[in-house]
This record gives sequence, structure tokens and C-alpha cells, in this order.
Amino acid sequence: MLKTIWTKTAAAMGLAIWVAASSQAVWAVQIGQAAPTTHLRDLSGNGVLDLRQYLGKVVLVDFWASWCPPCRKSLPQFNELRSELVGYGFEVFAINVDEEVKDGQDFFNKIGVDYPSAMDPEGKMPEAWQIQGMPTSFLVDKKGVVRMVHAGFKDGDIELMKAEIIKLVKE
Repeated sequence: MLKTIWTKTAAAMGLAIWVAASSQAVWAVQIGQAAPTTHLRDLSGNGVLDLRQYLGKVVLVDFWASWCPPCRKSLPQFNELRSELVGYGFEVFAINVDEEVKDGQDFFNKIGVDYPSAMDPEGKMPEAWQIQGMPTSFLVDKKGVVRMVHAGFKDGDIELMKAEIIKLVKE
């Protein structure tokens, strides 16, 4: 019995290590690649957001959902970061992936952020960007090239992202 437990544990650990080691290769749009074309209706339904409108700026493309607990932490912190750095050529381009648009709208309004969010209830953009979980963020440089991929969100992540953003706006 102990041998069976050890074998199953070793197999699970091996799988976890393999996934972690290979995940960057299959996980998302890769660093150095052009950001996928992203043209979506805004979350209010009244306009359109297009990532190309931000060429010349450093952009944090953030995929989020109302049902995502880490998004509850990240959205307000991204708002503060945007407020601090918007004058330096930084913007946030949020993409809500709730199937029910009203869920995303209600959550976004409750959080009270200042940056725009697009809606993608059909889930086309997560496929185009090849994301696997929520939240996932991408830093896109002034030329539209992905320079950082960040999955999840926990305490301390904002400082890492801010340092990279400051580096990119100075380029």
C-alpha cells in the first residue's frame, strides 16, 4: 500500500513538474510575438475598443471574469497603477470573459475602476491569446509586441509588473 501511495505521489509530482516546465511553451502568446488583433465591444456595449488604438503606449492587456477571486484583487490594483503611470504612456486594456455580460458589467461597476474594459462573452480572445486561466495579463510594448506574460495574481505581483512597465515606458 505504501508503494502504491509513493508511486501515485511520484507520478503526480512528475506531471506537475512537466506541466510547469513546458507551460511557457504552450501556455500563451509568447514573449517577443506581436499581440493578437483585439477589436471588441466595450463592456458598456456603446463603443468599441481596439488594441491598435494604443500603439505608442505600453499596455497591460488583462483577461478577467466576475467569478475569478484573484481578479477581485488585481482590478483595483491595476486601477491604482494606471492612475499613477497613465501620464507616462501606460494604459490598461481589460477584457471580460463572462458569458453573461451583465455579470461582468455589475462586477466592473462595483469595483469602480477608471480604465476601459471590453467584453468577450463568446470567448474568442482567450483562444486567440491562448490563455488557460484567470486572470492572465500581458504587457505589450509601444510597438505592439508582447514583453511579459503573467498568470494569476497574488500579493507582490503588482510591484513586479510595475517595475517592468517603468522599464518599458522608458524605452
